Amino acid sequence: MLKHITLSVDCGGTNIKVALMQNGKVLNYEVFPNANKRSDLKIIKRSTYSMLESLGIHKDVLLGICLSLPGTVDYYNTRLVSVNKKYNWGVGFDFIAWAKKEFEGIPLVIENDARLALLGEATYGVAKGYDNVVVMTFGTGIGSGAMIEGKILRGAHNTAGSLGGHMVVDYDGFPCNCGNQGCIEGQIGSWRLPDFIKKQNGFFDKDMNADITDYRTLCLRVEEGDSFAKRCFKRITRLWGVGLVNLIHAYDPEVCVLTGGVLKSAHIILEPVRRYVKKNAWVYWGEIPVLASEQVDSSTVMGGEALIKRHLTLPAFY
Repeated sequence: MLKHITLSVDCGGTNIKVALMQNGKVLNYEVFPNANKRSDLKIIKRSTYSMLESLGIHKDVLLGICLSLPGTVDYYNTRLVSVNKKYNWGVGFDFIAWAKKEFEGIPLVIENDARLALLGEATYGVAKGYDNVVVMTFGTGIGSGAMIEGKILRGAHNTAGSLGGHMVVDYDGFPCNCGNQGCIEGQIGSWRLPDFIKKQNGFFDKDMNADITDYRTLCLRVEEGDSFAKRCFKRITRLWGVGLVNLIHAYDPEVCVLTGGVLKSAHIILEPVRRYVKKNAWVYWGEIPVLASEQVDSSTVMGGEALIKRHLTLPAFY
């Protein structure tokens, strides 16, 4: 009989993933497009009960529920307090009341998505065994999380460690949708990539360059040896390296982890980023490992399970 199951929901900028988890493993999951409406909660409920039924288990086996949200989350008061366009419907929403009504009081926690990716990798993933970790996530946007001495940083206003995507890497660069100028997300986040590509020298030399509108296409072109794509990619990996060096200097980690959908091309991303970090990070004690998640689609839902168990003061492997 399946038991000690957790419900972990990754509310991404583009899609929402609903997963049933057990000891860091995804038992079953469903994905649906993010409509950026409160009605998404109805689909989360429907997906959950459908998956429970397919596994032949009752909701009473659920230890808890975790919602991962992009934005500033007050974990201790279970509130989404600030967002950047996406999930504006959730600011101030009573998630506890929702869970009580729809899941009959099963414990609920919510947290920032990048912090959960951090916790997932530190509990079940490539950063397991480390107490000082930084994570940078590459999805629709760019996020970050930091752990120091085994404790997730949240700070006085719930933003500590989570704004790595909004550290400035080019003060003359594109404006970011956060209101700042030159943020790493505003330069090379997935949503900004088409603008970045158009600005590069040689863009107008070939009509096919206009087809590079997402990271999957860019990475394929790089592997095919396309010279324009390779020049763009070189600058992008340099900016990723700048972002990581900023996090290293800010939080003094033992290890850095990259995760998110873009890291499905880790085989061409990791080495140039590692070279930049090795050359430019001030780490007198030696070279800092830069690792890619081995489960880029599951870092956040693994973190959701880990947070539920921390919340209930249960061991990670229950």
